[in-house]
Amino acid sequence: MRCFLWLNIVTLSISKEERNREYKICLKEIFEDVYSTKWYKQDLSKKHYVYIWVDGIYFNICLDNDRQCILVMIGATVNGKKELIAVEDGYRESKESWQTLLRDLKTRGLSVSPSIATGDGALGFWATVVKNGPI
Repeated sequence: MRCFLWLNIVTLSISKEERNREYKICLKEIFEDVYSTKWYKQDLSKKHYVYIWVDGIYFNICLDNDRQCILVMIGATVNGKKELIAVEDGYRESKESWQTLLRDLKTRGLSVSPSIATGDGALGFWATVVKNGPI
């Protein structure tokens, strides 16, 4: 909130390029605060997802030779409400990356396995589920 109040006062006297740069800085700060302190650490102990969908999303950004992706898990509650459960970076869709994500969900309190899990043919998630169970 502080960031937006400051921008509303200051932006009248700066150029459009400076204003855009300041907005980006503030949005990044707000996102990092909300993601790292609230959403990413939320308690999942009272959650029960009957259905989950998992996938790794690749972007056309070449930062290095490694194939980074964003691992995404979406769940549907018993009431049919869809919720974003996890968004984390991973190396490809490797077994180790999915294990890390599932371990984090358990640490945050998610203890009830879904009735159905679905995803594409990337084997990392399925290898993790076969070895450790979904949740």
